[in-house]
Amino acid sequence: MSSAILSLLRGCKTIRDFNQVHTHIIRGGCDQDHFLITHFISICAAVLPSNLSYPTAVFDCVTRPNIYLWNVLMKSYCQNSSLNECFSFFKRMKRGLDVVPDKYTFPYVIKACSNVSALEEGRVLHGVTVRCGTDGDVFVGSSLIDFYGKCGQIDCARKVFDGMSVRNEVSWTAMMVGYLSFGDMAAAKSLFDEMP
Repeated sequence: MSSAILSLLRGCKTIRDFNQVHTHIIRGGCDQDHFLITHFISICAAVLPSNLSYPTAVFDCVTRPNIYLWNVLMKSYCQNSSLNECFSFFKRMKRGLDVVPDKYTFPYVIKACSNVSALEEGRVLHGVTVRCGTDGDVFVGSSLIDFYGKCGQIDCARKVFDGMSVRNEVSWTAMMVGYLSFGDMAAAKSLFDEMP
């Protein structure tokens, strides 16, 4: 049943198409199938990015959504909604009883803050990453470096960078771009020369 529905989902182009597939999901008793609903929400949000009310309504019907479901919808909110809507959904996630934001959640929300230079909100998120124990993750750290760099807080970006036990190309590049955005060519060049 799942593979047939996934095949139908890939052909969806309109709300009506999604409604029909969702009806099949419900009739087939798969409305609590996290794998299937995650794909449904992901595809629906990608095809209809300006209308997150439908994938949100589908999400709301899931009795106990897992972290993957939360993250798929979080990503959609962060990419296609205002920062207020993104944070509203993030707060809802944090109030959930069965789920804690993870290392995949934070980069989406931090990037949403970066896109609009929302310094205070990003700082709050940084604190939440520390409390959740995800601040040491390379993707979360790289997102924070990018965020602080875009907000003109190069010292904060460097502090995150220096505190990372593992760095990847994204971390190094985000830090160099931060320096360049700040107009510090010498620091960017020096960091480039240090890069493994």
